[in-house]
Amino acid sequence: MATETVKVWMSQYFGVLQRSLYVACTALALQLVMRYWEPVPRGPVLWAARAEPWSTWVPLLCFVLHVISWLLIFSILLVFDYAELMGLKQVYYHVLGLGEPLALKSPRALRLFSHLRHPVCVELLTVLWVVPTLGTDRLQVLQPAPPPHWPLHLLRPRPGFRP
Repeated sequence: MATETVKVWMSQYFGVLQRSLYVACTALALQLVMRYWEPVPRGPVLWAARAEPWSTWVPLLCFVLHVISWLLIFSILLVFDYAELMGLKQVYYHVLGLGEPLALKSPRALRLFSHLRHPVCVELLTVLWVVPTLGTDRLQVLQPAPPPHWPLHLLRPRPGFRP
């Protein structure tokens, strides 16, 4: 949905709702991944911290990096306008006829926003990658382009699972 062709098509048909629709579709895709996730407990692992002193220090380091990353994500969402990131502010401004929300921001905020277009990517990658044991099931989520059959695998019901 982030390609230029899709953006043009969505802005043509959905107008100001484009960003809100993008966020909603992303949230839906993430919910499907979390709902139908099947861990591979006995699968191969990329790395595992099992020997001393690594079995003590690596989980502690991962925990500290996760806390720092989540605090950075939270602070970035406070610095950047959360409603604008979700596309709600664009709709609100459009309804009131105020124009684009970016037009009312200071030059310093615009400069910061231009450098941090996707501000939480590094922190989210840290949360996903920095773990004491990285299995191939998590690696499948982290790959840049999943195989075409991957979403179909997620829609298969889990055996023995009752909602």
